Amino acid sequence: MRRAMICSMLFLSLATVGFAQNGSETATGRLTNGELASLVLQAGQPAAIQLQPDVAMQQAQRAGLMPAHWRSGSVVTQGSFAEVMGRIGVRYTSNEAGAPMSDTEVKSFLRRENDRVSAAVATHTDRFVPATSVLDEGRRFQLSVSTFE
Repeated sequence: MRRAMICSMLFLSLATVGFAQNGSETATGRLTNGELASLVLQAGQPAAIQLQPDVAMQQAQRAGLMPAHWRSGSVVTQGSFAEVMGRIGVRYTSNEAGAPMSDTEVKSFLRRENDRVSAAVATHTDRFVPATSVLDEGRRFQLSVSTFE
């Protein structure tokens, strides 16, 4: 009986450690510079095909959105993400410049600042500003006579 109890306790403790490690890996989900370049170039174009990280990195570097000496496989930190956003013209303040950014943090920020990022990236590339962008000054406002009295 005692042997069975020890074995079951050992098994439960190993299972708990395994679940904790799996959860922490998916929670941090480190993002590379190439993946960041792909996300930034795709901002504002949800129907666009996602570029391969190496190709996206080359295009982002040609457009001046990322430094030329960066490598595609390097991990994105809060400081490097702030630098990329600064080049685009969107402000991002980092708490810890050396802390790695997760893909969920970056996607959340890009989704939240979608109009600003999309309009700013369009000035660096040959893309158009989507008609849904709040920053598009050429957008005509629709008025309805049903609201007039």
